[in-house]
Amino acid sequence: MRFRLLSGRYYQGEKRFEKGEIIESNRDLCTAFLNKFERLNDVQEIIPDKEQKPADALHPPLTGGVKVENIAPPVIEKLEEQVVPSYGEDVTEDFSTAEKLNLKVFLKEDIYSIVDENGNKINEKTIISSNRVNRFLRKKKEGLVNA
Repeated sequence: MRFRLLSGRYYQGEKRFEKGEIIESNRDLCTAFLNKFERLNDVQEIIPDKEQKPADALHPPLTGGVKVENIAPPVIEKLEEQVVPSYGEDVTEDFSTAEKLNLKVFLKEDIYSIVDENGNKINEKTIISSNRVNRFLRKKKEGLVNA
């Protein structure tokens, strides 16, 4: 299966992928990492502008010999639009427990926000260190924190 990385970074073995890159995996990354990947169909391709063929090369003109300006067909990509409050940079990949709990961790101006799959911030108190994030996530995993 092929997937496009929608946000952050992803590591597959020693290889690092950045936002927008295509990843091939036998694992369903959309299920494993909610809202982080887009699954591509087997026939869906991304054609860079340089490689686009003129429209008349793809379909012969039906103009009876009248020359028609060559216009490249549009490349349409459908990405799910998400409205997410600006919690800052997604640093979830630094917190494996967050990924296991289907949570996202954001960092903005030295303040961490922990967000559920619906985009709601679940930490009531300000968290300013990664150790405190890990402590919060551990308590969440053990059911000691409600969200």
